[in-house]
Amino acid sequence: MNLLCVDIGTSSLKAAVISEDGKVLAFKRRFLLLYTTENASREWFSTLQNVIKDLFEINKDLKVDGLCVTGN
Repeated sequence: MNLLCVDIGTSSLKAAVISEDGKVLAFKRRFLLLYTTENASREWFSTLQNVIKDLFEINKDLKVDGLCVTGN
């Protein structure tokens, strides 16, 4: 089982696909341009889309069984 783990911060969005045994299969971080709490939300969705695209370009064989999202 692989989890897509996403952390939405105030200055960047990080995402990783992590295997059941804790191995990081792919990781990507993108900085938010509007990095204050009140403005960053305008970028979250498009940044998440781009990060997920990047993850699957890093490892085209990724399979995701679950999702965990954290943020500020």
